[in-house]
Amino acid sequence: MFNDFFAQEHDSIKPAHSFHGKWIEKFSKGGNTFLHFVSIWMKYTEKLLHSAGEVPWGCIEGYGTLVKAVLGKIRETNIQDQFSLGINHTTNTLILVNERMLFPIIKTLFLKTK
Repeated sequence: MFNDFFAQEHDSIKPAHSFHGKWIEKFSKGGNTFLHFVSIWMKYTEKLLHSAGEVPWGCIEGYGTLVKAVLGKIRETNIQDQFSLGINHTTNTLILVNERMLFPIIKTLFLKTK
């Protein structure tokens, strides 16, 4: 009986690699999971490096790639639709931690209007 219990439990456990692909797929779509990660990463980086003075965002590896991905997400969102809470939160964080991002965000939004 003891062995049967663990055998059933073992059969219901899925290998880690089956979850791995779904997680990467969901994250890479640029959905709310991705936007939430970018927002938290920027806040963490700013908090970590702020004590040394102004954060050198241009020198932080991966920052440009993440910003381009967020701006791309803004570009591909239909202007008639409401922006998701994830986009709003991430763009707010972008501007708060790096005020130089205000112009690129405004430019991206302006180019979406006709």
